[in-house]
Amino acid sequence: MFDAGSYLRNRPVMLPADAPLEWSVWRTGCAPQFGTESDFKDVDGQRIAHVEFSAGWGAQIFVRAGRPSEARIKSNDSLDARSAAGALVNDLFTAPPLPGVEVISDHEPIATSDAEGAVRLSMRTVPRRLSLRCEGWHLTRLQYVPPKQGFGIVSYLAWMERN
Repeated sequence: MFDAGSYLRNRPVMLPADAPLEWSVWRTGCAPQFGTESDFKDVDGQRIAHVEFSAGWGAQIFVRAGRPSEARIKSNDSLDARSAAGALVNDLFTAPPLPGVEVISDHEPIATSDAEGAVRLSMRTVPRRLSLRCEGWHLTRLQYVPPKQGFGIVSYLAWMERN
């Protein structure tokens, strides 16, 4: 993950031409832009993706089957931030993804989780309510994933179990 404001500005990223790639670009107050390697076009021998921002809101939701790990608690009953962050990253990469989960906004389906259990939302306005629906499953926990300092990426881990 790169901070486009300080790292990528006017700096190329070198990747093999046939490398699969999913990318996102985030800007505070704007709807994020998402894409794949197919969005890059050849311009004077360089592969370039053009991004145009507009006002809006966005988020990533990673849907996982099962239960999250319990974060270690310090003796003063507060969360140990390093343990909690480590457990969150461990859960994100080791818990089985749940594809096919519909995201509903204002009673309308707007997205479905992919094979990796990921949903990427880019909307003109902040939704009043989002719901997750998957036949035979129910939501048990929604965890906010704090962004790294300097990144405006809004992410959540959604945990679902079989009915």
